[in-house]
Amino acid sequence: MSLPIIDLTQPMSSTAPLLGDTCENTGFFLVRGHGVPSSLIGDMAETSRRFFDLPVEQKKAVAAQPGSDRGYRALGAGKLGETAGQTVAPDLRENYFIGPPDLPAGKAASGFFSANVWPATLPEMGEVCTAYYKAMKGLADHLLMLSAVALSLPENYFEPYNDAPISQLTMVNYPEQQEAPGDSQFRASEHTDFGALTLLLAEDKPGGLQVQQRDGTWLNVAPPEPNCYIVNIGDLMARWTNDRWKSTVHRVINPPREKAMISRRQSIVFFHHPNEDANIACLPTCVNGEARYAPTTPGQHLRERLTAVYGKKSPN
Repeated sequence: MSLPIIDLTQPMSSTAPLLGDTCENTGFFLVRGHGVPSSLIGDMAETSRRFFDLPVEQKKAVAAQPGSDRGYRALGAGKLGETAGQTVAPDLRENYFIGPPDLPAGKAASGFFSANVWPATLPEMGEVCTAYYKAMKGLADHLLMLSAVALSLPENYFEPYNDAPISQLTMVNYPEQQEAPGDSQFRASEHTDFGALTLLLAEDKPGGLQVQQRDGTWLNVAPPEPNCYIVNIGDLMARWTNDRWKSTVHRVINPPREKAMISRRQSIVFFHHPNEDANIACLPTCVNGEARYAPTTPGQHLRERLTAVYGKKSPN
């Protein structure tokens, strides 16, 4: 089985039904023809690598602080499997979190709208990450328009829920593994994503992404071509659609030991979360009997999930 590829240069009449079909079946698809400049993608990948190559003291100088989801989190700081109620070892990855670059009018500069932080030794990092964040916001908006059409809603249906989103841009480094991982330890343990949509740009290196299929088996997922995005549905979209669309369990596995020293892997991930206080309740076209979930907000849901991953050191 391979994931379907949605080419955004094609008409909505063909792309929206394909998106809807794959979201009902696997919750994962690939996107090409997205219009994000290859030069910007290259700059973002290079900036990410340069940051993670910094000495650990310089990375810790921009560490994420309590009450903020901005900055660096060190190797082993989180356990994604905890969001699924699993007992797992710390994930073998380090992250850098970037939030909305612009503060909405009338919004207090705190919580999900605290200021981004940038390392002094990489003065270009803020400009590159901000440009990439805005490009991802545009791509997410386009995919939400297709999603609305696929769900038999007006194409602008999701716009009021996303005029001040709390989306996160996350740079992820999975270092080469000099020592064998511990029991129940992954690069990223089994989880579903928290938001509405996830847009992933990943390197094809040993120890990569796996998606759990309905029969419980795991599908290896790698980008089929350069600059192709892996997109998946998160928990909030599953709640919106009353589980008509799948927030699918996935993980990042460890490389084989014989390839452990050539397995460094980078991912750049945009987690699209709607407005902090948006009402996420069952969509009118997805009721089909009764709503499976009580209404929630992206702010509430994200805080709960981050607390599960990071414990008392959770942002917000």
